[in-house]
Amino acid sequence: MKELLILFLAVISASLWAETNSFIQVEGALVYQTRNDQRIPGVGGTQFDLSDFDQGPFEALRLYVGKQFNERHEIRALFAPFEANIKATLPGTVLFNGTTFSAGSADAFYKFNSYRLTYAYHFPSINSWTFALGGTAK
Repeated sequence: MKELLILFLAVISASLWAETNSFIQVEGALVYQTRNDQRIPGVGGTQFDLSDFDQGPFEALRLYVGKQFNERHEIRALFAPFEANIKATLPGTVLFNGTTFSAGSADAFYKFNSYRLTYAYHFPSINSWTFALGGTAK
């Protein structure tokens, strides 16, 4: 699913690439986790660390698209999905999200997607200094 969405956004953004002041970046990475504490509910659930079971590497993709127009206005969008399937061996009973899991094999699905839309206004340059002011919605 995430690959299709990245492809869709890349195709739509291709027209921006042909114009000036536009960019498209596609990044791929291998991600490792060193700490990923979990406990639901916060009071009464069993705390455990997903990195105890699998530290990675996990595949990660990011798509970053932007355009500056009228020399002053810039819009950027970031799509960064992240999912990890983790095989675990629980050392004891775990209470998580209202379900009790017995000791033994378990599967965990971790999802942390990030989507951002940014607008920035670029002020006229002063000598070699450039300034911009904007905001990002996540």
